[in-house]
Amino acid sequence: HQHADHVGGVADLAYKMPCEQIFFAEGVTSELSPELESACKALVGTQLEELSYGDTLHVGQFVLRMIWPRMPVSGLENKDSIQFDVLYQDDKQRFRALLTGDAEKKELAELIAAGDIGDIDVLKLGHHGSKISLTAKQAQELLPELCLASAGEKNKYGHPSGECIEIVKNIGSCFLCTIDCGDICVCPAEGGPTIVCQKSFVD
Repeated sequence: HQHADHVGGVADLAYKMPCEQIFFAEGVTSELSPELESACKALVGTQLEELSYGDTLHVGQFVLRMIWPRMPVSGLENKDSIQFDVLYQDDKQRFRALLTGDAEKKELAELIAAGDIGDIDVLKLGHHGSKISLTAKQAQELLPELCLASAGEKNKYGHPSGECIEIVKNIGSCFLCTIDCGDICVCPAEGGPTIVCQKSFVD
């Protein structure tokens, strides 16, 4: 979606990082600010693509299925974030994750009610792990082994919230945040995913 903390770095990527495609939720490309549209086209050329509910992307052995939003959106609100059900499977291992963007517990409730979320190993917490990212009941229903939050150090919103962290830890899930870990790499592996953090930390 179009909030600066999610798309503000696109212009910096142009001519620096190879990129063939940028995907938006259906309806968003017609609502892009001139600055963001220009930055996107500098990165990938003139073709900007949209995804609709149920569309899938294949990246190597990963399959990303778009499960939110269910209808065209403007991309101007947190709830307009694309959410992906991510599946990796081969002869030896299976790995599943839910990527939520900035969506929150209301959108998560709709996904759970619709049966769009299966048995997940990893949950990327919505809205930087804010207090409205998920409920205790939702966490208990999803039971991810690992929950991740992306947030800036000393951010003015206090993300991730203590309430969210407590919910995650109460279900026995491991919690990691980019504030403590830097970049977090989660890779499918036999016996469960492996986790590599950019910097060491003490939990």
